[in-house]
Amino acid sequence: MLPAMAVVAGHIGAALLQVETTEVALQRAAVGLLTTFLGAWVMSSAFAFLLLWISGQTAVPTTASQAFANSMGFVFPAWTAGIVLVVPPLLGAGPELGEILWFLLALISTLRILHSDALRVIGVRRRWLRPFRWRSALSFALLFVAILIVPAFVARHFLQVDAIVGFIAPAVELTWPLPPPPNW
Repeated sequence: MLPAMAVVAGHIGAALLQVETTEVALQRAAVGLLTTFLGAWVMSSAFAFLLLWISGQTAVPTTASQAFANSMGFVFPAWTAGIVLVVPPLLGAGPELGEILWFLLALISTLRILHSDALRVIGVRRRWLRPFRWRSALSFALLFVAILIVPAFVARHFLQVDAIVGFIAPAVELTWPLPPPPNW
């Protein structure tokens, strides 16, 4: 629930700071809450299935319950990195920047876990360590993009809440004086 609370708090805070209009902030908060909450339900199970498949490909003895526990070990630190979703709306940037930052932090945490715990906790043999690491990291990255970033982008686009954000000010029409007509 941490990323979902962060995205809602960021957009509500942006509305309170008058960085974006209240309607756009509420719509973006609703889309962010929906996509991150549903993504949390799907991500750990989908990654557990992929870890089970990757384990079979790389000769790692594992069961379904071990694969799910291992997937939670990867997904939980990546999920807590979702706290960065609160920052871009408060600064007047779009939610896409927060999702990209979240993706980068989640990928870094996953690579760090794969680098430090693949031998000790999961039980990958040295011969299969490199294929296991890269397949797991690539599958995590693809799942993260497919489950979190793409649905949020599509939902914002179809609900037409991808408006340009900026400090709310009255629209001022700038008119420049026309040059005098040439007299040749």
